[in-house]
Amino acid sequence: MLLFLRHHGLALVASLLVHGGLIALLVFGPTTAQSPAPPKPVNIVQAQAIDADILRHRAEEQARKAEEEAKRLAEQQRIADEKRKAEEERQRKLEEKRRAEEDKRRQEEEARKKAEAEKRRKAEEEKKRQQEEAKKKAETERKKKLEEEKKKAAQKKAEEEESKKAELEAQKEKQEEDEAKEEKARQQEEERKRAAEEQRRQEEEEQRKLEEELARQMEEELHREAMRLEQERLEQEAAERALRERLLAEQQQELERRRLEMQKEYGAVIAMHTEQIKNAVRRNLRCAIDGQGLRSVIQVQLSAGGHVVNYKTIESSGNKALDRCREAAVAKTEALPTPSEDFLFEGYFRVFNLEFDGVD
Repeated sequence: MLLFLRHHGLALVASLLVHGGLIALLVFGPTTAQSPAPPKPVNIVQAQAIDADILRHRAEEQARKAEEEAKRLAEQQRIADEKRKAEEERQRKLEEKRRAEEDKRRQEEEARKKAEAEKRRKAEEEKKRQQEEAKKKAETERKKKLEEEKKKAAQKKAEEEESKKAELEAQKEKQEEDEAKEEKARQQEEERKRAAEEQRRQEEEEQRKLEEELARQMEEELHREAMRLEQERLEQEAAERALRERLLAEQQQELERRRLEMQKEYGAVIAMHTEQIKNAVRRNLRCAIDGQGLRSVIQVQLSAGGHVVNYKTIESSGNKALDRCREAAVAKTEALPTPSEDFLFEGYFRVFNLEFDGVD
């Protein structure tokens, strides 16, 4: 319901103004017409006669003005709706742009990470391959050298027994030195790998923190934008609500002013028909219950010919049986005396309150 009033508020007000104006014309009639001459005591009907052509002309003029006002308000509503739709379209495009940029950034980041991982994998594989080749080469050279030394030792075995023993000792020392060098190289390689892994972990941590900070900043920006849009929406709704309230208040003031003017001008006629209606209902009042001092009010709705079409008790006397009896009296009165002037009938007798003052 609130969404409907926000989108169609001005159109609703315009419609109310048009219908209110038509009702006011029918109910109260023109207010600037020359007052009729003071009624002559001998002919009340002639004193209240109104020129039908003048009334119709003024009614049509005021209806035309009300229709022009309604069109103006409808145009204002159309412009406001177009502005609102344009703003909604702008926000939708901004959201689509933000999502596209976010998807692009995420895809670029994923591609970058994938490329870096592939690069690291290839580097590791190349390094392992070179290490394997170096190890095989060293092993081949070592075996070759050992074989040569064995051949030399075999050739000199008979004549250089002591030299062979020294040679074997030297070989042993050299082998131990080579193994020590290999162990040292292995440890250095492991240390390098640990350092590289630690550096990679730190870089990933820094990247993660950077992404979290960017996401936080983006979320804060979106929140601020949402708060700004919500504030603008609330201010627009408040302005529209204030406008509707002001227009309705002005309309009610104008209707009340016209009603008071008409009541002042035709008060005698209204009072006369009111008393005739009370007398007509009293003639059909047959209550076995004493209603002395028990006041009640019945709201009555009439058709154009003065026939009762609906009624209900809006202020009870406190005695339900008495209320039903008075309602029955209204129902039995088939036609009530009403003024012949349409604007008086519509303004005061189409729907009116019939009071039973407790002295019926």
